[in-house]
Amino acid sequence: MSATVDQESLKTQFNKAIDAMDEKLMQSVLAEVNDILRAAPEVRKETFSVLVHAVLNREKFALSEQKSLEKLRQAGADFEYMQDGQTSLLYAISAGKSGAALWFIQQGANVLVQDGNTQQTALMYAMVQDNWMLLMKCFEAVPKEKHPALLTTRDAQGYSIFDYPTLPGAYGDNVREFVAQWKQNNQKTCVPPAPSSVHQPLDLTPLLSSPPIVAHYDSAISTDSENVASTPLPLLPDPLHSDRGRQCRPFRNERTNNC
Repeated sequence: MSATVDQESLKTQFNKAIDAMDEKLMQSVLAEVNDILRAAPEVRKETFSVLVHAVLNREKFALSEQKSLEKLRQAGADFEYMQDGQTSLLYAISAGKSGAALWFIQQGANVLVQDGNTQQTALMYAMVQDNWMLLMKCFEAVPKEKHPALLTTRDAQGYSIFDYPTLPGAYGDNVREFVAQWKQNNQKTCVPPAPSSVHQPLDLTPLLSSPPIVAHYDSAISTDSENVASTPLPLLPDPLHSDRGRQCRPFRNERTNNC
């Protein structure tokens, strides 16, 4: 941390401005912050994040706190910046500030960003806190094209949001039922796309030109060309079924060996 940035002093001044509901004083504090950060740009995002946390650590989240966050955003605060592994939204939920969390969601906060330590998302945070309203708003904030990510995004223990209702915990019936109902209502968009069952045309040139095959045909042709079709070919891995450990012969006399 650069010695030129006294974050505690800035927090104190900013809180005084919020308490006084004095927009001029707040603007003055933010102007001072920007002046300081011009000399220490490497800590710009961190310093703004400290001020955001100062707002979220206040006893309540009322109109004055909301306005202060708006001022911070206008001044250049990045609400997606990870401070100690948490975005502003994740910090707000963990601090029990549902009003602030809802405000961040309304501003477009990414609810799928994962905590840098627990790998939990905002949805998981809300689930753990048994906050049905916040959980509902988090789900609403996930665009349809991101629905599959709800299945694949897992916390550090390997659980997705849909596993949470089945885990031991103080989850209310409303939360459990909401998650189950949401998944049922959105099952068509919440399933990862299946791999294509249509195989692309297979290029057999590398296969047929491999040393074992070339040597086999050269040898057969040099002795008796009529025996080429009857002479066994060396087995090669089947590129379409190699994961099953199967083997397949290449094309012979315009016919394929069905595997």
